[in-house]
Amino acid sequence: MNVKDVKTMDKKSTDREKFINVGADAATDEDLLSMICGSSKIAAQLMEEAAGSLRRVVTMSASELCGIKGIGRVKASEIAAAFEIYRRAQNEVNIRPFIHCAEDVFTSMVADIGMLSHEELWVVYVGVSKRMLARKRISQGGLNGTEADRRIIFRYAYALGAQELYLCHNHPSGSLAVSDADVQMTHQIAKACVLLGFRLADHVVITSSSYMSMRERNLI
Repeated sequence: MNVKDVKTMDKKSTDREKFINVGADAATDEDLLSMICGSSKIAAQLMEEAAGSLRRVVTMSASELCGIKGIGRVKASEIAAAFEIYRRAQNEVNIRPFIHCAEDVFTSMVADIGMLSHEELWVVYVGVSKRMLARKRISQGGLNGTEADRRIIFRYAYALGAQELYLCHNHPSGSLAVSDADVQMTHQIAKACVLLGFRLADHVVITSSSYMSMRERNLI
């Protein structure tokens, strides 16, 4: 074992002791990543690749992680698994919550789509009691948009016995502005809901930290 290896092991031991004795709150983002990656150098590379955004880091797929120097397939899988545990823990408290408004939709969906680098369209299905019945991803696309398949939307609505539907999609850019195409698509689905016996309660645009309700903006 050379001097470099000894120093690396000493650094790992120091990080672990700091984590145990001082607590996670005192650790920096890189300290925490270093614990997961097993290397402060790889942790620094991850933060550099993500332009310093921890939100971006936790959305990296295993294939993206493999592109970081020093991360092989096994380590990438381990890191991605740790990030997935975080996302599932975030969702655990939101299993079948009551949905009364756009804010409830945002709380339920932000962990899933708020930090994505591409757009996804989801529908939150709500029953008579205002309890969420299910959340379904309808489509996904690039940065510029996604398309709605009404057949899929209403197939789930009938199967679940839903009363209300909430559309929601994310804006990776962080902007809460909606396009004419977004509004037109929303109107089409709202009309279809009326014909088929459902109610389109809202269409919520979600970013990593905020949301916009089309209902509240009088766009529906």
